[in-house]
This record gives sequence, structure tokens and C-alpha cells, in this order.
Amino acid sequence: MKTLTIKAEYKTLTEAVKASNMDLSYNEGLAWQRIKMIDKNCKRAFVMDNKSVWFIFSADIDIFQKFNPFHSCLHDGAFSIVSFDNSNINISLPIIPKNKGGRIFAKENGFLVASL
Repeated sequence: MKTLTIKAEYKTLTEAVKASNMDLSYNEGLAWQRIKMIDKNCKRAFVMDNKSVWFIFSADIDIFQKFNPFHSCLHDGAFSIVSFDNSNINISLPIIPKNKGGRIFAKENGFLVASL
């Protein structure tokens, strides 16, 4: 299990990135374009005590994801289950298959999942 500690919570990814003072200088225009795109389906965003930025993205299921402005990766590894405990976020080992059945299972059980 992985545990993250929340430093602050925000309504949008834009607010979280600004608060974190994340370095976007590599390609600032592209980074802000991506942030605005994500904000359309962002439910909440967080700055962690290690200054990383994470967000909850709403699709057919809610997905908890780390924001990396200049990196993206798709993989077919299993989903982890995410739970909140006061100011901590706990992420399980990957256990839910990342397929149609796994997505249905996560949605029916109200799980917030992460794909790490």
C-alpha cells in the first residue's frame, strides 16, 4: 500500500498547480493547455506534502491520477483502490483488472481507482 499525505485540496487542477509552484518552463503553453483540458472533468485536486499534484478525473469511473505536465503513459496494468483517511490517501496494490468487467465492478461498488 502507498500512502500520500494531503497538504491542501483544491476544486481545480489549475488551482493546485498554481499553489504547488510546479515548474512548467519546459513548455508552459502546452502545460496550461493540458491543465485546462483536464479541468473540464476534474472533481478535486490535491497538493501533497512532497509537492506532487494529484487529481480525481471523472469519466465512466472516477480515477485518481498524479499530474505530470510533460509525460503521459497508457498501460493495461490493474487498477488500485484509493481511500481517504483524514489527511492521508491510501492506494492499494493493483487488484482490479483494467478491462470492461473491472470498470463495471469499480463503478458498481463506488470505488475510486488509480492507475499507477
